[in-house]
Amino acid sequence: LANMIKHPTLAARSLSNHHWSERTIIGLVMQSLDNSLTTYRKPGGIGKGLLTARQGHGAPNPTQIPEATRSATLLAEEINGFAG
Repeated sequence: LANMIKHPTLAARSLSNHHWSERTIIGLVMQSLDNSLTTYRKPGGIGKGLLTARQGHGAPNPTQIPEATRSATLLAEEINGFAG
């Protein structure tokens, strides 16, 4: 949200899906913790049939990986973009 406030034009442009694949870099970070996600389809109600995930076996999954956040921020600075 802070980036959206600092750069409203970029934020508005990022909402467009026109040529999104030409404007996007996807970074993958792996970790060595013993945890997992289990995917399943929602059985009923709102969102019935949609694929979702829940905590699997092992330690709880982290909500944020600090190294990944730092890497995304450094990359965004290098290419004059924003991490999101």
